[in-house]
Amino acid sequence: MKSTLLFLAVAISTQAASFENETSMEFHERQTRLISHLFSGYRKDVPPISTRGRYSSVTINPMVVNITLAYAKLLSVNEPNQLVDMIVEYNLASLFYRYNLTLKNKWNDARLTWNPADFDEIKGFLINRELIWRVDLMPYDSSSVVDIRDPDVQHAYVNSNGDIEFYVASVVSYSCPLNVKAFPFDKQVCEVNFASYNFGSSELQINADILKNYNGIGAFIKCAFIAQDHYHSN
Repeated sequence: MKSTLLFLAVAISTQAASFENETSMEFHERQTRLISHLFSGYRKDVPPISTRGRYSSVTINPMVVNITLAYAKLLSVNEPNQLVDMIVEYNLASLFYRYNLTLKNKWNDARLTWNPADFDEIKGFLINRELIWRVDLMPYDSSSVVDIRDPDVQHAYVNSNGDIEFYVASVVSYSCPLNVKAFPFDKQVCEVNFASYNFGSSELQINADILKNYNGIGAFIKCAFIAQDHYHSN
């Protein structure tokens, strides 16, 4: 028993050490082998979401999407036209508000799973977003949405269990009622709404959160991020 334990310990130690002196080219070759395996037959135009419930009474498990607000910045307020511009980043207002928002999207694509032990202990990789299927969560009822990053530098991180993480940074323009009678002690509330244009709540479950170290930069920005069902007629 003692010799067996010793043998296993040595074997594990040797395996772990085998990558310590790995060159970037060696890692690239190993990662390329993994990606070639995963994307053989992969189709990004086919969503990994079951739509069987649309034409039968079968209960399906919806895809779970976690959307996290990471950054928000109020860029401008057009009081006469009640317009707001804001930058949004997500780890994704009716004033014409212009916002800068950063949002983090996370979902699971079972087609992109692997056993790290079979692929040189690689547990995840970055890949350009244009090469994979992505959740179609978009701001709706906005006057404009502009992605502030070039597509060439937008990458998603794929984990070995199929979890995919993707940051989105956009400038979003919204219009919402603006009442400045109490200025300079007024408080304005604007909603930034996100929706899937292709999937309903039975197919896509959205969980909303705010990054622990969230930064709200601008005119005293405070955010509440809530997921709720929204029904509309075609």
